[in-house]
Amino acid sequence: MNHPLAEALLARAKNRKLPPASIRFDYGRHDGKVSILEPYIGRSGWLTASVFTVESLDQAEDHLILAAATDDAQELDEETCTRVLSLPGKVISTVSSPPDDGILATVIKISAKLPSKGKSPNATLASSRLKPKNSTAGPMTSNLAWNARSGTSTARSRKPDGAATSALTLEEKLAGQKQIKALESQRNHKRRSAFDAQDEVDRQRGELIARIEGSYTENDLASMFRIRWSMS
Repeated sequence: MNHPLAEALLARAKNRKLPPASIRFDYGRHDGKVSILEPYIGRSGWLTASVFTVESLDQAEDHLILAAATDDAQELDEETCTRVLSLPGKVISTVSSPPDDGILATVIKISAKLPSKGKSPNATLASSRLKPKNSTAGPMTSNLAWNARSGTSTARSRKPDGAATSALTLEEKLAGQKQIKALESQRNHKRRSAFDAQDEVDRQRGELIARIEGSYTENDLASMFRIRWSMS
């Protein structure tokens, strides 16, 4: 499928203008048994193929949508549609009447669900672009918070107790107090740094989310072909 010749053939096929046609699919000529198709032998209806394009993060994704129904309004799921198209078939004639409105409603319903699946490559890319911000925030802020707590515990551990204080000279007491104040100042600085770092990470994450949301657009559905199908 990735060969240049295959890609050229696919591109040419997609650009063809195909008028609605009547196609008879021959289940009897198919090798093997396809259980999901047997209920539709001897029946007919409409089938349409459409392309739904989603653009996000300067990339485009194409989703192929197959929708079909019998003349008595029984819907065929996408797997059944795919299997129908795998059968040997023959174009009988062109047709002028459009497919039933119910088929078009099914196409719209399917396309409406596509962006919410969250399984597309762009959705994965968006998540991956957000994760580095979050993963950076965790270790960075946790480390700073730990350092801040360490400063607090260090300051407390170095405070002389009552028994030891009584044995110290005035100069030693003053030196100890200065050391404690220096440790507390360092602790407070680390606390402020942790909060500032978290605020910066949140700001960058917010900007990225806004940029992703702003670049997300949906294109209109493009019909590839519509057929009047019958199965024998």
